[in-house]
Amino acid sequence: MLRKGKILPNKRVICGIGFVIHQARELEINSYECKFGGALVFSLIQYSGLGATLLFKCSNFLCSKISRLHSDQEVECLNQLAVLGALSTGSGFSQEREKFSVMNITYMSKHVFASCERTTGTILDACVESNLADCINEKKHRW
Repeated sequence: MLRKGKILPNKRVICGIGFVIHQARELEINSYECKFGGALVFSLIQYSGLGATLLFKCSNFLCSKISRLHSDQEVECLNQLAVLGALSTGSGFSQEREKFSVMNITYMSKHVFASCERTTGTILDACVESNLADCINEKKHRW
């Protein structure tokens, strides 16, 4: 149900469809359980990188129920993987933002991209060090 005059966003987001459907079923329950006869209506959308959270509020002002529907169970992981994919193909923030813009998909902010890039760099450095140590140990055992 949509409140009168509320304009829905026309941007796309990446979502785990099974996760979204499961949450939507949970939202339906409030319509049957609200003691004041209210129903959950869309209120606003909050973006977090490639993910989004939709807020729903009960239409009856006596009911204080607020529910959130998340586009993905692991938004942070989704953002990290998107940045890793960009870096592995030689892309940067501007190229990725343009690519997602063409598809009308909301992309992460430059700040979120940079944060994910730092985290990804730290993880990759640790993996490289671990792999190098394994290779050195393997060479030592062969000789």
